[in-house]
Amino acid sequence: MTDLTTDQLEDLRERPNLAKRIATFARKQPLGTGGAIVVILYVLMAILAPYLTPFDPTTNSYEYQFVAPNAQFWMGTDEWGRDILTRVIYGSRTPSSSGSHARSSGRPWAWCWASPAPISAARST
Repeated sequence: MTDLTTDQLEDLRERPNLAKRIATFARKQPLGTGGAIVVILYVLMAILAPYLTPFDPTTNSYEYQFVAPNAQFWMGTDEWGRDILTRVIYGSRTPSSSGSHARSSGRPWAWCWASPAPISAARST
């Protein structure tokens, strides 16, 4: 095992735990905290969509066409009798997956284009 010096031990004792660091961040950056909460809720809503909604987003129910918002359909229904809230929750999954796909497919291209730049700059000098 490694022996820690007294300075390293004092640094470990003085380091605040995760809860204190989050609370400090929330006090110093309230807008950043609000944004983080929105993003976390959005991701949780996309992941838990099948458990949050009692209806299928693609099944048509013509007996419930254009129903106004009520206890059963919180945001009402559309012209095909589909629950609008269910479609909104399931719709949050598409941007999440396409965003992660764009990020993962764009990264190798960025590496290909950015890697030769320092080499060519070094050769020109």
